[in-house]
Amino acid sequence: SGRELENDDMDAAYRVLPSIMYLIYYASTKKKVIYVVIAAAMSTIIFIFGTRGPILCMLVYVALIVVYKAFKANNIKKMLIFLLVFAIILSVFIFDELFVEVSDVLTKIFGRIGFSTRIFDFIIEGDIAKSRGRETLANQAIEAIIENPALGYGITADRAMFGVYTHNLILEIWCQYGVILGSILLLIILALTVLSLIKTFNEEKSFCFVMLFISMMFVKLMISSTYTIEPYFFFMIGFFVSLNRKKSLVLWRGR
Repeated sequence: SGRELENDDMDAAYRVLPSIMYLIYYASTKKKVIYVVIAAAMSTIIFIFGTRGPILCMLVYVALIVVYKAFKANNIKKMLIFLLVFAIILSVFIFDELFVEVSDVLTKIFGRIGFSTRIFDFIIEGDIAKSRGRETLANQAIEAIIENPALGYGITADRAMFGVYTHNLILEIWCQYGVILGSILLLIILALTVLSLIKTFNEEKSFCFVMLFISMMFVKLMISSTYTIEPYFFFMIGFFVSLNRKKSLVLWRGR
């Protein structure tokens, strides 16, 4: 577009993301058009802030909800069609020249009213899927883990070693606690998540709420931020533990 790349507002985008995700959750469970319209309208705020991570979290959540509902309705054909359409839209979002032209128009409109145009600039320049800084951090973290795989370097050590957190939950845990203890911690988190999905699968509201945390936290922590400063990450773990204890107690009493 011939313009300098403007700054984004990642902090604001991630702060508003939980509220928008909840609007999407609410719309998916209430099944009223007005709630869908409100959620869709508010979701445009994420694009205004101009950062890719929250957009990905939101798109993953919408995709999971649609696939879940199609599966519950025993409509495999509908689910496959949606996945195909979603893949095509995602491809268009990243590569298609038509979308680049649309982005060029939108970036001028957003620029005039003072909003960040960074996300559209990424599309125009073909860099929407690139993240060179994170790749460098990941390589540094992998090298550090290989040098000391057993014990790790201690909590938040990645910041002291690289100057910033690794932007990858798995590498961050391994780097801090070592491969053995780190893998155990990751497996515990994974087990809690899987059990929560299994135990709420037949309860739409609970299942969609579990998927909300999965989409918001796991996607985010694999590309940005760090678990050490994420209150929603620890809230998610507490929620999953409480959910599993409650379901186990119900099953025990039922016997």
